[in-house]
Amino acid sequence: RLAGSELLQKHERLAQEGLRAGERTLAQTNEKLNRQVKIYEMTEAVARVGHWVLYPGESVVHISRGYADIGKLGDVREVPIGDHLERVPEEDRALVKQALKRMDGEIVEHRWRQPGGALIWLRMRMHRQIENGQVKADFAIVQDITAEREAVQAVAEQLTAMQESEARFRSLTELSSD
Repeated sequence: RLAGSELLQKHERLAQEGLRAGERTLAQTNEKLNRQVKIYEMTEAVARVGHWVLYPGESVVHISRGYADIGKLGDVREVPIGDHLERVPEEDRALVKQALKRMDGEIVEHRWRQPGGALIWLRMRMHRQIENGQVKADFAIVQDITAEREAVQAVAEQLTAMQESEARFRSLTELSSD
């Protein structure tokens, strides 16, 4: 009988040790995961990118911190379906709607209005994840390209000004040679 009691205590000790080891492993795994999430969030912030995910049957779109930062949406992590599209100016809406129907990874650039009214430029690549014929998720990577668009516009304006200046100079030199 004593041997049975000792055996039971030994099994309980082993079970407790196994439980503690499992808890330590879980804690270490959580720490690693939290570091990876932090690195991902930092990468989104530096690159000015974010993402959204829509799961079948859900009425909300899950957004990343990077997407919320780009959109000036605060700490929101879920938005109603259609919220993004409502903020797309009418001139760009058909393009975005077509890309949403296809969800084929095509890159789409369009304007988008932040809640405060500022109009920004976004580059978006949307994709549909299908496994065994079932849609698992629709998602997109979104990048703020406002600064890029503004720089291109500024260069275009400089080029136009230079061309106009050259044309004026040419007409002046032609007049003076007469």
